[in-house]
Amino acid sequence: MLCSWSEERLAPFLDGELAAREQAALHMHLAQCRHCADLLAELRAIERMLLAPTSARLADDFTSRTMAGLTTLPPPPVRQRRSCARPLVAGVAAYLTAAWLLLAAGMLLAPHEMRGSEDRAVGTARVVAAAFGGVSRAVERLHP
Repeated sequence: MLCSWSEERLAPFLDGELAAREQAALHMHLAQCRHCADLLAELRAIERMLLAPTSARLADDFTSRTMAGLTTLPPPPVRQRRSCARPLVAGVAAYLTAAWLLLAAGMLLAPHEMRGSEDRAVGTARVVAAAFGGVSRAVERLHP
């Protein structure tokens, strides 16, 4: 019989969940294997410790000493509210800058292929700028 087989059945054995045939095989293995017998003894000791009632006894002046220690601590720092609009503004500005740089590079490197896209780009830029201005005004109203 293998130790791995026995080790898997030690907890069910302690809980009384093994069939009679498995119990008999386990008893035979435990009689011959010191390692598994020690493991069973350790599991029984742990189970006794877990089932034993315990109570914690605090010192009579525990509360007053704890509160006195708290009064000597510095107050926690006041956290500043951060506006979520700044990262948004920076992200949109970076996006627009990159888009315009790519458009300019395209016009310089391939002017014939880019013909006609200037009007669409300018129109799109106007729409985005108007929307961005609306978002900026809304954020200013929320966070004066």
